[in-house]
Amino acid sequence: MADATTIVPLSPDEETFLRALGKVVALLPRVVDADMLEELPTSGTEYTVLVHLSEVPHN
Repeated sequence: MADATTIVPLSPDEETFLRALGKVVALLPRVVDADMLEELPTSGTEYTVLVHLSEVPHN
């Protein structure tokens, strides 16, 4: 890992992209949940939990 004295600031384009990506990462789960709840009685978050539980080996 580089120390703080060698870090180069992001370019304006990189900074814009990083900020936009952060917004998408924060907003997307809420949008998916709302969309799924319109069609199904399960949110995207609940569905993801069920998917993970279904993949657990049953001993």
